[in-house]
Amino acid sequence: MNLGVDIKVKIGIITRHAVANYGSFLQSYATQYTLQKLGYEAVIVNYISENEKPLALGKTITRNTQEHANKIKKMLYMLLQTINSAVCYKRFEGFRKKELRETKEYNTAFELKECVETIDVFCTGSDQVWNTINFDEFDPAYFLNFVPTDVPKISYAASFGRKEFDQGKMSQLERYLGSYNSISVREKSGIDILNRMGLHGSVVLDPTLLLNKEEWRKFSKQPKERNYILVYQLRKNPDFLNYVDKIQKKMKCDVIRVTTDFKQIFKAGRTRCLISPEAFVGYFSNASLVITDSFHGTAFSINFNVPFVEILPDRYAERNLNILKMFGLQNRILEDENIDVIDQPIDYQKVNDMLECARQNSLDWIKNALMEDIHDRSDI
Repeated sequence: MNLGVDIKVKIGIITRHAVANYGSFLQSYATQYTLQKLGYEAVIVNYISENEKPLALGKTITRNTQEHANKIKKMLYMLLQTINSAVCYKRFEGFRKKELRETKEYNTAFELKECVETIDVFCTGSDQVWNTINFDEFDPAYFLNFVPTDVPKISYAASFGRKEFDQGKMSQLERYLGSYNSISVREKSGIDILNRMGLHGSVVLDPTLLLNKEEWRKFSKQPKERNYILVYQLRKNPDFLNYVDKIQKKMKCDVIRVTTDFKQIFKAGRTRCLISPEAFVGYFSNASLVITDSFHGTAFSINFNVPFVEILPDRYAERNLNILKMFGLQNRILEDENIDVIDQPIDYQKVNDMLECARQNSLDWIKNALMEDIHDRSDI
């Protein structure tokens, strides 16, 4: 353990940083940025399982969305999804190399043991790291199963991605999480899961909300467009287009759609596909209105004080609901095609006060957790 006054404690962050998704990338960036701002040396543990590489992702997407298609259509769809995944992966790999400080790449928990000697504290980061990511199974690496018991382990804003698990999965979680020194989660539902296992945890902000809007503006690339509706859609939803069309006709302004999915170029609006994370953040900061089904789309809208409409996804909506409840914004959910929600102003002064309080509490949690764990280990 590096405990000298002039030597920084090195923290290894393991999270789903390599998924070709703006939210995954930006929460990784924000976690690393925050820890460095607090005076620590932060590095992303560059763990990329084989299940999250383009070929495997293409198969997963095909299995989840084309269950009833015939074999030829299914093969063609898988080919297109694999190509899309490969292009996105390569593009985001460039973003990662530019903005993140990563270790060498590891693909298994066994390989990860190599990095233990160079890191003082391990942190499971945010995103759905504690959900059953692939084939309805947990990935033990995100529970730091490769880290020896004498090395401090914490989590920051980890997400289970759901409200409950069956008893078998709960037993697994109890074994995995029992070795953590300090646990924080992103959703209140995560505390309920921990409590059922007899474990203690705290609710903290998603890492992207730890940075204020001025810090994100410095990171962003500002768009040329003005007076536009920004659409950020992750889930397939046949009603989504209808909502966008109705809102556009009412507001009478252009639609810009940001995405990593090439198929969305055929949907309403001017599509900005695979833009840089800096440009992605810039489009949020200048939007007249955001329409989204994304947790991070909602988070950036709130952080930039932009009016938004929430279209809840059909699966894993808990994280979206949690952030809306946190700031008293459940009325932003679009229901029964009633688009009058866009006429209702948001009291962002009230929201900003709540956000600043939650931000300070979350930063205090990080400081306290790390100081306690470092002190405990220094006494060994």
